[in-house]
Amino acid sequence: AIYENFAQFPEERDWLFSELNRLNIKGVVFLTGDRHNSELSKMQLENGNWIYDLTISPLTSGSYDHSDEPNRLREAGTMVGDHNYGIVEITGPRKERTLRMQVKAADGSIIWERAIDANNDYELRP
Repeated sequence: AIYENFAQFPEERDWLFSELNRLNIKGVVFLTGDRHNSELSKMQLENGNWIYDLTISPLTSGSYDHSDEPNRLREAGTMVGDHNYGIVEITGPRKERTLRMQVKAADGSIIWERAIDANNDYELRP
């Protein structure tokens, strides 16, 4: 990865992932931005828990298609290089929550959506 992102800070990144693994923290979703594109990345920790990174950049910023930038953790079909915005919605009773992520085009049409369910071990679904 290039530019400003957590891959540029390997010691801090490794420490954070190690702590999430050691403490068995489930359902972690990072909300990041300022990449001038949007995508969803996912990684499975040693203990089997999934962590996610939803990257969304401002609708009013310049947009760039970074699909040629290698990201082995990118969820297929989630790279958006045009102007877009994201919506994150959390619903459901305690311990049965669902987190739904939508990325929408500037005109409001849905480009892609994914959900993570607490009662399904926080695995990603369409």
